[in-house]
Amino acid sequence: GGFVGDHRNAFESYGRTEYENDIFQFTKQLLEFRRSYKSLSQGKLIHFYPFNNVYVYLRETKDESSMVIVNDNDKVVEADLSNYSKTFSNTKKVRNIKTDETFDLNQSKKITIKGKSAEIFLLFKSE
Repeated sequence: GGFVGDHRNAFESYGRTEYENDIFQFTKQLLEFRRSYKSLSQGKLIHFYPFNNVYVYLRETKDESSMVIVNDNDKVVEADLSNYSKTFSNTKKVRNIKTDETFDLNQSKKITIKGKSAEIFLLFKSE
């Protein structure tokens, strides 16, 4: 709604349902991430074969690397990054861009991902 003759205006938050506002905010956040982190929209794309319904891909530019982990399982899983050891050999830390939580890959190569969700991480490599 929101066009001439519509009975409601979904262009404004007051005209959307709670569910529609949740979707709007989620999409807005993803677009902000994409604008803020160039590796999410530019550069080299590296796909990995899914393991146990967990799909991982990387995006790399000259200055930045990001990783997206998608869990298609109903339950929480631990994504085992050691499956990608050749690609991650120089990566020492990853930071979740939504939660700002940082994981030291020297301590653990596993990251917990909620069921039916995805997380986006920045990768920090050793020099």
